Amino acid sequence: MDFKKKWVAVGVTAAFGNTVTLAHDHISVDTVGGKIVVRVGYYGNEGGFAIDPAGRLLADGRLAVFPVPDALTSGPLEGWKAGFDILLTSDFFASTGRLNGGHFRYEVASITPLNGGPGTLVWGDFDTNWDFQPSASSAGATREGRSFNVGFGGHNHDQGYAFSADGLYDVSLVAWDSNGIYADSAPVTIRFQAGQVSSCVFADLDCSGAVDMGDVALILLDFGPCVGCDADLDGNGAADFGDVALALLSFG
Repeated sequence: MDFKKKWVAVGVTAAFGNTVTLAHDHISVDTVGGKIVVRVGYYGNEGGFAIDPAGRLLADGRLAVFPVPDALTSGPLEGWKAGFDILLTSDFFASTGRLNGGHFRYEVASITPLNGGPGTLVWGDFDTNWDFQPSASSAGATREGRSFNVGFGGHNHDQGYAFSADGLYDVSLVAWDSNGIYADSAPVTIRFQAGQVSSCVFADLDCSGAVDMGDVALILLDFGPCVGCDADLDGNGAADFGDVALALLSFG
């Protein structure tokens, strides 16, 4: 894809087990009792989005996976996989008065490679030539260097993100107020699939978003010699109790 041509992808693109890959989602900040709360699903066409008690972004009750398949064709990060299906904002709840006095940023608090990688995530803006200009990086040395600025009432449709290496990543964002009026939000974790990698994590054989007894059952169904099969987690040419042990070590 040529990122010099502006486009917006919407809707569900594909489903894998109990995870779902999808497109455009707005994320905004609210406050409760002086603490920032990250909100999703407030637009009518995004009502299927939610954040579960563990802080994971869901779509229609399933773990959301945002595909990032296309490479930047020019600019300072040429070759990096980029997308703009997540939009970080601070405008939706501004009229309530609950954000008054705040200046909001989203910190890339962590990036965890689940398949492929490791890589760096940057968040920034596309310029008038649709070259990507990063302003926040997971490798930033300071909180400000890891944070994307949305200010008060911000809603910038030219923003996007890019990954330096193909991989399945869990990215945790923390919203914070650089004016110091409101306490930090709890982390919100978003899963991205950059490039051509599996959407399943290690030992999650049924792609449910968790390693559980369903995955152990799949290993037992393939029990015995199975060179190259998914159930052979340790690569010894068979599905056996060693693979069950690996699945149990990854449980959750």
